[in-house]
Amino acid sequence: MQRALQEPAPWPHQVGLIPSEAQSFQHRAEADRLRATVADGGTTMLSQVLTGMGGVGKTQLAAAHARAAWDDGRLDVLVWITASAQSSVVSGYAQAGVELCWADPDDPERAAKQFLAWLTPKPGQPRCRWLIVLDDVADPSDLVVRAENAGSQYSLWPPASPHGQVLLTTRRRDAALFGEGRRRIDVGLFTPAESVGYLTASLAAFSRTEPADDLTALARDLGLLPLALAQAAAYLIDSGDSAAAYRERLADRAIALADLSPETLPDEQAAALAAAWSLSIDRADTLRPAGLARPMLHLAALLDANGIPQSVLTSEPARAHLAAHHTTASRKGGRLRKWRPGRRQRLPRRTGLLRGGPRCSQGPGPAQPRRPHTRQPPPGRPRTPAHPAGRPRQSHPPPARPGRTYRRRRPARRLARDRTRHRPQPGPAHQHRFPDPPR
Repeated sequence: MQRALQEPAPWPHQVGLIPSEAQSFQHRAEADRLRATVADGGTTMLSQVLTGMGGVGKTQLAAAHARAAWDDGRLDVLVWITASAQSSVVSGYAQAGVELCWADPDDPERAAKQFLAWLTPKPGQPRCRWLIVLDDVADPSDLVVRAENAGSQYSLWPPASPHGQVLLTTRRRDAALFGEGRRRIDVGLFTPAESVGYLTASLAAFSRTEPADDLTALARDLGLLPLALAQAAAYLIDSGDSAAAYRERLADRAIALADLSPETLPDEQAAALAAAWSLSIDRADTLRPAGLARPMLHLAALLDANGIPQSVLTSEPARAHLAAHHTTASRKGGRLRKWRPGRRQRLPRRTGLLRGGPRCSQGPGPAQPRRPHTRQPPPGRPRTPAHPAGRPRQSHPPPARPGRTYRRRRPARRLARDRTRHRPQPGPAHQHRFPDPPR
């Protein structure tokens, strides 16, 4: 049975979710170049391609540009598509067609074509200012559907329009991505000043300060790569280590990995990134519930890097995988807290290995609010504040009296232990019985 077509959404309208802004996001010269090109205007379609190796912040720059254009009211339609595969691009266009131009949701390919045709300016049609972001294009050939069949192939590049913009991010530098009407913007590493500014701002958000010389040296050790700097900042915040101590750990780990890693890593990344990543994984593996970070990352590595629903990571197969592969002993030989599939788990976000967001939290339904504590205290006694889990609630002392001292009441467990320890042995002289310890 065919579903009813959806009424076109009013403008302004957004399709897809823009990634949230990274913590301590740094303004960069590439952002000014993006905005300057738009300010110049033009009579042809404006296409810009952000290219650079992985971890330099291409997606964050594109997200900041799209967010600024949307907030300034310069757009009527904004479409954000994670373009890591051709099917993702087609489904993103199809969703936009369903929401904007009466497209049939049961035929994604036809809906995608209908949306691309809708973008083409037509006489008498109201002017529509649109921006389409194709993030993380892995292969230029993905932008051509059925490239092997010249009779039925079509391009997924948006049509030329005096009011349209296209922003694409990719690691590739193929000539097919560039040409007439497409501007290439190379995204490189942080500058030394940007690196120190990022580390300083990240630590200051948690009331941490480090000497500028130590942060400069740490940034240099990490090759000024934004991804590596983010890993280091998260580690410093969570562990409390100083920048100097982290540099020593980083040097030791880099030496240990030298025999295991190739001489040159993919994407021209330095070995320091692998060392920083290894330190973060080890740190995350010690967080409660301990021993879950490594198998969780192994599982996440097999899924979409641009967003994994939380319902997938907490599903029965995922929990079975974690139960079968979680670490049972720490590196120091001490036994870690036992974990079972039904126990609530915490994703390793504190160390920067996973990042939560709207795309990563979609589940079968909305989260249920936690039930508040409703028990009221006796009359005349102030409410006892909430206590940390696992620690007994302490009673409030009686009103103070001059010249009288008070001793804190022993917890129930200790009281029961003392009674048991000093209980007299049964015999003829001791026929009485101490009361049972409180439960």
